[in-house]
Amino acid sequence: MSVKADQVENLDEELVIVFKKPIDGPGGPYSQITIREPTADEIELWDKLSGVEADKKAISVVAGIPPAVAGKIPARDFYRAARRIGAFLS
Repeated sequence: MSVKADQVENLDEELVIVFKKPIDGPGGPYSQITIREPTADEIELWDKLSGVEADKKAISVVAGIPPAVAGKIPARDFYRAARRIGAFLS
């Protein structure tokens, strides 16, 4: 997956993604997620996975949201979060 420069310019800051519509989850609606730098232990949780499955797990872990919510994130926001996480791994 390629990473655009504008999405990784300042990796020291967390990326907050605000959804156009809240996503229903087991703990209530989610209106945004925050993407931060993952830890080595967290990376290990999705290291053996690939594709969308790995991205969903990574977003779930890093943003601290249930996997079911990660699966409902709209495509543009989903891939924006996945690219930001990927920027820390390259």
